[in-house]
Amino acid sequence: MGNVKDFEKAIRILREKDQEEAAAELAMADMTNWCFVHTTRYLPRRNRDGDLYIPTTAMATDFEAGRFTVHATLNRTVKSHLCGSWDDAQFVVLAPYTDIVKENGNPVTVAPEDTYWVPSPDKGLLLPKSAYIVQPDNSGPLFQIGEHGATYKTGDFTENEIKEISQLLDWDARGEYDRLMSGDLYLYEIEDVLKNDLVRRGYETSSDKKAYLSGIMYEVRMDILTHFLRDAVVKLSMKHMKMNWYEFSVNSDVVTRTAVSHGLYVEGHTHSPYGRLDHVAETIELFFEYGWGGDRPAVFKTDVKSLYDAFEGWYTCGVYPEVTLAKAIIDDLIENKPVNLLEIYQNEYAKYWEAKFTWLRNNYDDYDKKIVQVTHNTDMTVGDMDVAGTIQHYEKQKSLIMDKIHLTESRKKTIDDNKNMWESIRRQCVHFESKYSAWRDEIIKSPGYENLVQKLRILVAAPSYVNRRDFER
Repeated sequence: MGNVKDFEKAIRILREKDQEEAAAELAMADMTNWCFVHTTRYLPRRNRDGDLYIPTTAMATDFEAGRFTVHATLNRTVKSHLCGSWDDAQFVVLAPYTDIVKENGNPVTVAPEDTYWVPSPDKGLLLPKSAYIVQPDNSGPLFQIGEHGATYKTGDFTENEIKEISQLLDWDARGEYDRLMSGDLYLYEIEDVLKNDLVRRGYETSSDKKAYLSGIMYEVRMDILTHFLRDAVVKLSMKHMKMNWYEFSVNSDVVTRTAVSHGLYVEGHTHSPYGRLDHVAETIELFFEYGWGGDRPAVFKTDVKSLYDAFEGWYTCGVYPEVTLAKAIIDDLIENKPVNLLEIYQNEYAKYWEAKFTWLRNNYDDYDKKIVQVTHNTDMTVGDMDVAGTIQHYEKQKSLIMDKIHLTESRKKTIDDNKNMWESIRRQCVHFESKYSAWRDEIIKSPGYENLVQKLRILVAAPSYVNRRDFER
């Protein structure tokens, strides 16, 4: 049972926490205290003028990948989530948010967890002179805070350094670290490690498999330490910049209010975490490179004998824009109709918005009908509410839906008017059309091409998968 001193200590800690959160909210209400934090696996580049910039993934891959955005968090490094983990990303670019805006304009969306820009596909996201880069360096001390950047070690820690870093670990990481140190491994961890061919071969030829796995898990423990050391150095770097590290849970609401007061958009993504405008760009990548859903052959990487199976899988999958792309390529092969990817992109983009607005308007109309029903049927209620309460509830839902419609219209206009986004899309389409043209010329000359065309004619003449599905109902 705790004594009075323990109670007083707990109360003091809670009060200090409240004071810290209040200070954080006050600070984050002022945009000059916002810190741009870009956690990445790559160093920024320099343009011809010598200025630093962050390229989009599309720029870095010559538009092989349809990711046209640069993402950042505010006042802390990004946390792992369903779409990825950046715990192993060794570079962190810091800069005052207001300086980033001076160089690049306002972001598309503001959120502590994900603020992003769609930069020019020629320039990328320009970094101001005030930018500060945290990066690894194993030739010096454990870490070093410099005038324009900081460094930290990523391995080869001494025993004293390990003890020093381990004090930074939070509760979950400490438990994970201690478990790995004890050699208590889960089966899935072993299986994940052995998925690497090099590691698996080493394991299979090792005379002491337990010792071999212990060595691998040692590296995992060092990765945990490196991640927490990186974040500790980022915190110190922010202090050097006269800025502060704040948790998302503390500053989320105040950032939203501040952003809205400045006319900035604060909700949602560009229809996917990577700013791909629905999943049209992603479909182009998958169709031409990987195959749909991971279980269908990629069209560009399939010999002519098995091309039909690939096309049939795409054409009958019943998912758009996959069907649209498949049909366009089939029409080109059997009718010599050129494939215009940008036109497909724009059409699918329009379909997406039409479906979204139709769904919202139908919901609005449904509440209209419900109000009429309640008005003419005094026995109809929702939960414990009477007729008046029920009507008031439905009117509120209608108002909320109308707000969503206005927000969606505003969102669509923002994307429609974003010249950088559409220029990036155009370049990606040009890139893939070039690849497609080369593939088409090669496939037409292949033995069995005429037979493929005949089979494709039969495929498109038959009822589509979607129609067959509706008919069977």
